Amino acid sequence: MLSRRTQDTQTSTSSNKPKRNLFGFGKSSSSNSPPAPSSPKQDQQQPAKSSSSSRKGSNSPLSPITPQKPLPPRKDDLLNGSSSPSKVPQDWSSWNKSYASGEMDFNDPPPPPSKLADAAGVRSVNGQHRAPVPLNEKKRQKAVDSLGFITRDRRRGSASSSSSTSSTASTSSSASADSSDYWSDSTVSSTSSLGSVSEHPVTACLMNPLPTDLECHAFLQDLVERAALHFDVSACTVSLMDDDKQVMLATHGFDVPEISRDCTVCSHAVVKYSTGQTEPFVVLDFSRDWRFIENDFGPFDRGFYASVPIHIPAPFGDKSAKTYVGGVFCIVDVTARKSFSDEERDELHAFAAEATAELTKQRRRNEQGQRDKLVVKRDEWSRRSKVVKKIAVKSPLDTVVEVLTPPTSPEVSQEDEPSPEAVLNGPRRPSLARTLTSESTSSAIVTTEVTPTFSGRRNARGLHASSQSRIAPEVQSMLDLSTRLIGESLDLDFTYLLAVDLPTTSNRTTTTPMTSKQVRLLSSHNIPIPAPLFDVQLHIETLVSSHNALLYSDPEFSGAEGEYATGLLVKVGAADGVGYVLGGFAESKSRVLNRQDFLFFRSFAADLKKYTVDVL
Repeated sequence: MLSRRTQDTQTSTSSNKPKRNLFGFGKSSSSNSPPAPSSPKQDQQQPAKSSSSSRKGSNSPLSPITPQKPLPPRKDDLLNGSSSPSKVPQDWSSWNKSYASGEMDFNDPPPPPSKLADAAGVRSVNGQHRAPVPLNEKKRQKAVDSLGFITRDRRRGSASSSSSTSSTASTSSSASADSSDYWSDSTVSSTSSLGSVSEHPVTACLMNPLPTDLECHAFLQDLVERAALHFDVSACTVSLMDDDKQVMLATHGFDVPEISRDCTVCSHAVVKYSTGQTEPFVVLDFSRDWRFIENDFGPFDRGFYASVPIHIPAPFGDKSAKTYVGGVFCIVDVTARKSFSDEERDELHAFAAEATAELTKQRRRNEQGQRDKLVVKRDEWSRRSKVVKKIAVKSPLDTVVEVLTPPTSPEVSQEDEPSPEAVLNGPRRPSLARTLTSESTSSAIVTTEVTPTFSGRRNARGLHASSQSRIAPEVQSMLDLSTRLIGESLDLDFTYLLAVDLPTTSNRTTTTPMTSKQVRLLSSHNIPIPAPLFDVQLHIETLVSSHNALLYSDPEFSGAEGEYATGLLVKVGAADGVGYVLGGFAESKSRVLNRQDFLFFRSFAADLKKYTVDVL
């Protein structure tokens, strides 16, 4: 949570605290502290440790996540400063692994294997111990992204889509980036590990709306000010730990919107809480903790720190945990302390519980806002369709090349082929507002890390799809409009409708390869060049299995051209040996498909059945 400054600040560590300094913190002189909030929840759900699921190239294309609920080790079993040297790992790789696994007491860690100054990759540019990433970091980051509180540029190759620098230590590489990449006019001296940085950090990665623009900001700002007064400290923050930086949602005593993750104490706190440990992360005196003796924290360099976790819901489709550690609620002071009582720890938990409850409300408001926008977008297209329908019915069918309307779910039987008028003027579909409140979505979807669609340049298994012949123009218009509306409404990079010849019962177990003629692209929006390849097995799995949707997420997404970070396959229907699948994919690793996206997808899949299963 703490970071570097360009000016050498000399701050007294006596009880006479300065009223204001270059950090912009001001300490209230009032001695009337507000009463502590109510007691914290004692049964806060903790995330399970992640485990490696089926990877690319496994025997089964599907990789459903198996729920796990490991118990954190008992405090008596943790390695600490008094542990026998023979029990403590003697190299940094093993030490960091044990640290990230929760085998150590984070408030009293065992000594380091060697001096930080002599260790490559484990010392941050501000001099402190660089925290390894949590073992469940990829899933935790997905949970942070799914909140939608941090808006970034999602274009491929943007600064926000990848970390700037990687650590040489394997245990800390995926979330490590030098703070110099996030501070303007920063320079790191070749003779100093700290160098100098400018007063204000660069926030080019953050886009409007900023976290401080959230409706919950006023509440959180009041909360941190009350907490600072109650605990008699100089600073307090509520923050989210992003991929390579700590993003402030509300601050008292700091005037920075984000700080490099490697240069924060809170990065250590997130590691602790991700192991399942729930006690506050406390550093009574930075100058007496080897992890932070060198810190460049300015006036706080010999100060006090305490924090508790802020838990956020798991992203849609993740069944391995109910919650993840999204951020921290912390207090910091310029003066070290001799103790932090159990009562104060409970009170800190209570403040964090208030922050968590408010963030939960904000998440629900965001979901409702997304649902309302999708309803409005669908209704706008429906209103525009009325005039087009009248023109299309009075005109020759071969002149209707585009119908600006989504499907209308005509009521037709499978025995009777519908007339063009029936296709265009059938009964209206159910209200999208009702569709998007459907329940029981989690049981209708499974997850996989095997990409169903990928670039034609990629040397992997897959088929190019052929084109479908003999589609009536008015039906083609409906299909094209649907894939376009889905892609634009959900901010997806590629959407399509695919027809796949289903294997018969007798040859499902054979190894006869399929051909492109058996995979046909009926409609697409933003089709990449070169033409994509489709994993036929995954599409067939979506059609014949008990689930009717497949959620794809690649934890190892590299950002390479033609690759997709996330996507969704939804079953449209099947008839006469042919199955129809609706697919949509996004290139940005920060794009997390949620429940509203899935319901919007499923509503179109139900409509498109009338134009595929019952017509083609």
